[in-house]
Amino acid sequence: MIEAEENTKSCFRLTLAIPEHQLTGPGRLYCYFPTDVELPLPLLAHATVELDETRKHLNDTPPNRYILGALARQIAELAETRLGRAGEDRWAGCRLVAPRVPWSGELARLGFDSALKDAARSKKLIPVLGGGHRLASEAKWVPGDETRWWPRRIFPEITAFTCAEERILAQHLEVERLAPAEIVRRLLATDDLSIEESASVIAGVLRSGDAAFGDDLSALLCDETGTSLPAGASAIFQPVGEPPSIPTWATLRFLHPELRQRLAELLRTNDARDLQQRLRRFGVVEYSLAALIRPVLAEATRRARDFPESALATRSDVIRFLWNLYQKLGGESVFPPDTSLRLPNQSGDWVCAQS
Repeated sequence: MIEAEENTKSCFRLTLAIPEHQLTGPGRLYCYFPTDVELPLPLLAHATVELDETRKHLNDTPPNRYILGALARQIAELAETRLGRAGEDRWAGCRLVAPRVPWSGELARLGFDSALKDAARSKKLIPVLGGGHRLASEAKWVPGDETRWWPRRIFPEITAFTCAEERILAQHLEVERLAPAEIVRRLLATDDLSIEESASVIAGVLRSGDAAFGDDLSALLCDETGTSLPAGASAIFQPVGEPPSIPTWATLRFLHPELRQRLAELLRTNDARDLQQRLRRFGVVEYSLAALIRPVLAEATRRARDFPESALATRSDVIRFLWNLYQKLGGESVFPPDTSLRLPNQSGDWVCAQS
């Protein structure tokens, strides 16, 4: 319970009390006795305000506006004080100042709703990933209904909410949104993301359902060597096990196996195909003969053109790669119909195999 008295032209008294058990409905403003003025906050408030002749409603007078402003500041002060109590919910301060139902006409008309919001914004009530609480102007909220996905070392100012209800509390105090473009920019500027952090942020992007993140997100992935993918590159979603041996000059990239496993756990996918489909916007392509052959043949063509002195070695590498791949995938695999392969003829010339 908090009591306060102020001396102005006339003396008034404020008393606040938080019930041990949650109120079942909107509270009431008291002036010695309950009025008909609803107070949609989880507390009881007494103020020596001026009432009309029925003693049930507020008069719209300068003294009343001043007293209600003081009441708003007192509630905000109480909200911040409660956060220092051991075992207190970290969102307890915000819950104390956020209305559970729309404001009554009388309090809104006298400016109490905006006065309380302004007073609350001046207090450190917003829990953030970096620890502790910040002013609403110093915090950010992100798309989605929970923020555990975002590394606190990169995003210390993100509000630490675990459900939509907590996010709405932050939005009520006008915490600004951290734009998806800025989230991606910071992630790409971090060159030491761990596998766990990469899996977490990818899951966060997908679970947010926010299209503003865009589709050019392959740089958030890493290949089997732990190297980040270049922007616009693709990673092949290979089955569990060792990827096939590829020519040293080829630039095929396979999704990091540990990253793949962790993503499957975080996204709770049904099977490998479900996971691959959900990762398509990150440049992950299905493991198939076409996905393996096309980039190798395209790179071989470029190398044979740019380095004619080693064209024979390059084309020989391709034949060995295809033979090993054929043995690994099985004889029932079908060669991509829209892909051409050059083989040597009896004259020693390399010609298209289809001709």
